Formats: sequence, C-alpha cells, structure tokens
Amino acid sequence: MRTREGQRASHAVLIVAAAEALVVVVVVVVVVVVVVVVVVVVAVVVVVVVVVSLNEQFCPEHQCLFKTQTSHHYPHLFRIVPHFRKK
Repeated sequence: MRTREGQRASHAVLIVAAAEALVVVVVVVVVVVVVVVVVVVVAVVVVVVVVVSLNEQFCPEHQCLFKTQTSHHYPHLFRIVPHFRKK
C-alpha cells in the first residue's frame, strides 16, 4: 500500500514540476515575442521618419514619391535625425 502511495506522490510531484516548467517556458516565449514586436515597431518608425525627412529635403517638387509636410506637423519626430533636416 505504501508503495502505491509513494508512486502516486512521486507522480504528483512530477506533474507539478512539469506544469511549473511549462509556465516558465510560456512566460519566456511571451516576453521574447513582446520584445521582438517592440523592436520591430521602433525600427519601422525610425525608417519612416528618415524616409519622409529625406523625401522632403532632397526630392524636387514635381518628382516626389509622396508629398508630405510631416516634419512641419510633427517636428519632434525629426529631432532624432537632425542632420537630415533643412537648415
């Protein structure tokens, strides 16, 4: 009888340990996914700011791929690339 109880207890310990390990793995995966998403969003914003800034500075009026006044409406976005701004 004690052997069966011991086996049940050891199975319960193994199940609890496996559940804890699974929770840790899920938390780590969620944190990694959130970090990757944040990095991608920041990279996209920086690329858009640089492209819009370069477009406004260097393209002739009639040859612009897109006409925008973003730097005038959102000047705080362009402080991160001050060397691209018009003097």
